[in-house]
Amino acid sequence: MLSSLRLALRIARREALRHKGRSILSITLLCLPLLGTAAAVTAIDSTDLTPEQQVEQITGDADAYIETYHPGPITQETWTGTWLNINWEEREGDRDEPPVDAEDVLAVLPEGSRLVPFTEQMIGRSEQVRTPDGIAGAQFVGYDLTDPLYETGNVLTVEGDAPGPGQVAVSIEAARYLGVGVGGVLKVIEGENDVEYEITAIVERPSNLRAWLVVGPDFAGDQGSSSWLVDVPGDFTGEQALALNELGIAVWSRAMAADPPTESPQSNMAGDSGADANVVAIIALLVTLVVLEVVLLAGPAFAISVKQRTREFALMSAAGANPAQIRTTVLAGGLLFGIIAALVGISLGILGTWFALPLLERLNGHRSMGFEIWPELQILVAVFAIVTGLMSALAAAIAASKVNVCAALAGRRAQPRAKKRWTFIGLGLIALGAAAGIAGVVTNTTIGMVVGLAALQIGLVCCTPGLVAAISKLGRRLGLAPRMALREAGRNRSAAAPAVAAIMAVVAGGLAITMFAISDGDRWDESSMYATPEGMVELDIDYWSNDENDTGPSPKELETGTESVISVLERELDQPEAHAYSTASDCGPGAYCEVRIVRPEANVCPYDAAAEGYTELTESDQRAAVEDERCTFTNDMGSSLNNGALVTDDPFIVAAFTGLGGDDLDEAMSFLSDGGVLIGDPLALTDEGTVTLSQMKESFTEDAEEENGRDAEEFSFRALVPDAPRMAPADVVMAPEATAVMGAVEDPAPQRYLVSAADPISRQDIQAINEALLEAGLSGLEEGVSGFVSQSSGDNRFGYYTALIAAGITGIVALGATAVATGLVIAETRRDLTTLGAVGATPGLRRRLSMWQSAVISMLGAVLGTAVGLASFAGIAAALNQNIKWMYPLVQLYSFEMPWLNLLIALVAVPAIAMGGAALFTRSNLPSERRLT
Repeated sequence: MLSSLRLALRIARREALRHKGRSILSITLLCLPLLGTAAAVTAIDSTDLTPEQQVEQITGDADAYIETYHPGPITQETWTGTWLNINWEEREGDRDEPPVDAEDVLAVLPEGSRLVPFTEQMIGRSEQVRTPDGIAGAQFVGYDLTDPLYETGNVLTVEGDAPGPGQVAVSIEAARYLGVGVGGVLKVIEGENDVEYEITAIVERPSNLRAWLVVGPDFAGDQGSSSWLVDVPGDFTGEQALALNELGIAVWSRAMAADPPTESPQSNMAGDSGADANVVAIIALLVTLVVLEVVLLAGPAFAISVKQRTREFALMSAAGANPAQIRTTVLAGGLLFGIIAALVGISLGILGTWFALPLLERLNGHRSMGFEIWPELQILVAVFAIVTGLMSALAAAIAASKVNVCAALAGRRAQPRAKKRWTFIGLGLIALGAAAGIAGVVTNTTIGMVVGLAALQIGLVCCTPGLVAAISKLGRRLGLAPRMALREAGRNRSAAAPAVAAIMAVVAGGLAITMFAISDGDRWDESSMYATPEGMVELDIDYWSNDENDTGPSPKELETGTESVISVLERELDQPEAHAYSTASDCGPGAYCEVRIVRPEANVCPYDAAAEGYTELTESDQRAAVEDERCTFTNDMGSSLNNGALVTDDPFIVAAFTGLGGDDLDEAMSFLSDGGVLIGDPLALTDEGTVTLSQMKESFTEDAEEENGRDAEEFSFRALVPDAPRMAPADVVMAPEATAVMGAVEDPAPQRYLVSAADPISRQDIQAINEALLEAGLSGLEEGVSGFVSQSSGDNRFGYYTALIAAGITGIVALGATAVATGLVIAETRRDLTTLGAVGATPGLRRRLSMWQSAVISMLGAVLGTAVGLASFAGIAAALNQNIKWMYPLVQLYSFEMPWLNLLIALVAVPAIAMGGAALFTRSNLPSERRLT
């Protein structure tokens, strides 16, 4: 057996060297998916930090990072990462006790311990600095960068020396945007003057590369003293960590992560098992897609190679080789190409990731903890390459073993007749795939989904020859070149069908992955009614005075100041429009109001109180809550609950914040003008069409109640539930007249405006506006009316940019697959082009024939791939939703959104480019060939 394998490998090597071009194409088809997989594995292992690595990145050489909460004991359940699971129910401390200071911390630590002020969030003194576009805010901290605890990874000095008095160090992101470096000057706005600081160093936060940070000794004491880096003599022990917990201090420590002093309870939430099942399902489905894509991509190359080596295999058979030996010879080519593809693909993937690591770190916003290649998974990728190489050559090996010896030696090309049974087998596999996929979704089993996806694609591959034959009959009414191309595709199905299958695999895989990325991005879209609409900004106008007895601006003074602020906007923006609005939280001078919807008692969800308090629900309680139609609480409703209600009677504001338009907007404005309110929760409506709003009012005046100054009252209004895209169940929109009914008193300042312009307002525009306000004395640094422009957009653009990137990658890979597959087909039909030339066909006709051959193959493959991709994602989404739909608070499920850009590229752009390429690179003049016999 070994000698037979060695002989087969020698023949495969000789054949590869003889036909270098075809060999390179075959290896490339196998290599490209492996290159992407190897690069993705390396990138994930290098940039995705474990909780222990996150702690190491934050603490550096320090023994721990500690952070104070309210006084009193806490029970820590985890000791790693930026999210701490703290058992608040066991707290016994009095919130009125003074906060813990550094002396209290040192008292429970060994003698010789040292504390260094440090905040993981890097919250310090916020100041404005001059930028090339205007002014912007930055965080200023007074850390002593000569301390080695900072230098070991928390605030790393990249260039220069630690700053002294009158000097600062700035973060890489700030320096890059400001265009400054070591030796440059940072202009800080302090009061009415600009203070210049010499930049002596460039620093970075490895855990937050996007931070705008300024460090200097002149700002010492401005940062909070509620968190520190801890350095103790000897080892940091569990007893020390628990002693800190008794003070109400949370501890992040690598030592505690390795040997935790407390037990972490096993979570009973359905979300944990659902998330794990999702990971398994996603990995299994992606592997299935990649395997099918590689096999179908490389299959045409081996099929055409076998057709061109028909005479060679016939000679082997005549010399006594049996079918098994011929199959081994062809499979040896797949084995050889698989090994070469594994070596080349994995090497290039790892090397490419190493070069791209700085860019990946910047995109992720944090440094990696070293270049890691995940060797176990890379070995699996190599094995995967060899196996897929063999699978790619399997169909060709079977075909080679059945060659007609007499016909091949006589030089006759016997065209294999497509057997109808393959079409029926394909239809059966499609039905089996659909059934297996549905069963996998219903029973929540990954194997069912994998089998369904594989059976669906293999079934379509089996049906491809029949589809090609059926489509070839449509050419009777077309011109000469497309008619010949369709007829040739139908006649030469053995070459056209694998090429169509290859393109189908690429388009299907790219489309399914793109739709998953878009849908997953939409799930984490943080857009809400209170986020600034895209391309607009919020303008806050306020009044400030040093006089404690000042009762506020006069109407004339406020009007004049507002006009001055608006005039600044008119100078900086093109055709700005400012629309006034407010929220129900602004309910009068010295008062704060919180407005909430109160459901009728019968519609109250029994699990919402626990969900709002972030209390874990058991799996059975979560399932019961999901099945209860009254339970609609989601994790992203907190912002709505804390923002009161949107107060306006301006249709522009209502349209911008709610997303209403057309007749729906007209109906909503009419309803508001009649004293009604808009709500997002249909279960809050009573039978009379009203809603109850609860207003919690907190007063900060001297006349407030001595206990807490809070007062709650309920009001009833006529309500309408519009079909508003941006409204959540907790959102409320009401007119100023409705808030007056609730006792709100108009406060002349502050005022809030939503500003739009002819062009979308950018970050550079915001900085320029704020600088112009400063120059005009309207920035709040001086007494009187001031304005400030900001943008609190919560829109998640991840899905959009992912769609663009995936569309480009899918288009490039699909175009490459189309070029290779159609190129192999055209090369295989070269004799036909020579024959056409011999009988008088013009060079242009032969060029157009190649062009239409590319069109037939690429368009058919793209259409089938689109159908498979849509069906694949439908199954994937249904399976993933099956795992998370029983979580409460409710989470956003995976939605089915059509990626129109990807469809346009796959169905129009790729075939068009393939046709152009075929027409451009097809040789018009071909030499006549001699007969083989």
